[in-house]
Amino acid sequence: MSTLKADLVTAVTTNGALKVKGLGSGKVKLGDGELVWPDADGAAGTFITTNGSAVLSFATGSLPKNHVDGLILSNDTDADHDINVTAGQARDKADANDMVLASEQTKRLDASWATGNDAGGLSSSLTIANTTWYHCFIMEVSSTVEIGFDTSVTAANLIEDHSASKVRLVGSVLTNGSANILAFTQVSDEVAWDSAPTDYSVATTIVDTEQTFSIPLGYSVIARVGDILWHNGGTTMVGGVYGPGLTSGIIHYSLSSGRTSEGYSIASNNLSQLSVKANQNTLTNHYIYTQGWSYIRGEM
Repeated sequence: MSTLKADLVTAVTTNGALKVKGLGSGKVKLGDGELVWPDADGAAGTFITTNGSAVLSFATGSLPKNHVDGLILSNDTDADHDINVTAGQARDKADANDMVLASEQTKRLDASWATGNDAGGLSSSLTIANTTWYHCFIMEVSSTVEIGFDTSVTAANLIEDHSASKVRLVGSVLTNGSANILAFTQVSDEVAWDSAPTDYSVATTIVDTEQTFSIPLGYSVIARVGDILWHNGGTTMVGGVYGPGLTSGIIHYSLSSGRTSEGYSIASNNLSQLSVKANQNTLTNHYIYTQGWSYIRGEM
């Protein structure tokens, strides 16, 4: 490694950058060797890269694999049907292209997709339905970055119906039994239901099986659930909520009588499922409610 020689430094700027002597033809001597610098400044946002032989040039960068910044979802003014997505950027799923949504965009899930803000958002071969997950994508259509919604986690309908390209899944929303979007709040990668649904409510039962919860369908997330139970006495009850297929030999609570509650953050499978275990049929009531989830960007 060469050492920077003091007599080659001509100045130190106020922000700590060094100015060094030029040798002509873009060459700068930093020590015993020479680096060939670009003869002119590069465009804004570019950076200097090397070819491995001491020749430097300006280049444009790409976002890291799985990168998502911004693109936060929220219920819009028509909270039952419209979703707002903030400005942001993402690397596409193929890790081949960057996409930048320069300004926020609101899309209507009760209307077929159309370009622009406050326009239809649902792929045209679909209609909004009861109790259905809709997945939000940043995508490129006709060289324009847009937002669209699909029931497919790979944007299959948006690709077929609207020639979407460079797609990336950024979030999901769920409709209720009246085809209205359930209210939620998202901060960064964390999503919370405004009203936590009770997804499991059973009295007097033995259970050791996978159950469906109000968490996105089609990919894994970190689910946040609360587990409340009342036990009317008798044989001690053990159990809990677990990652799918992981109930055997694991105990999260042990209760001889009375009431207990637990909170869990657990990775789901791609079927919106977690495993539930309770071993005593003297159990009086068992409730599990879904608080929300966290996105795992590598799963999207």
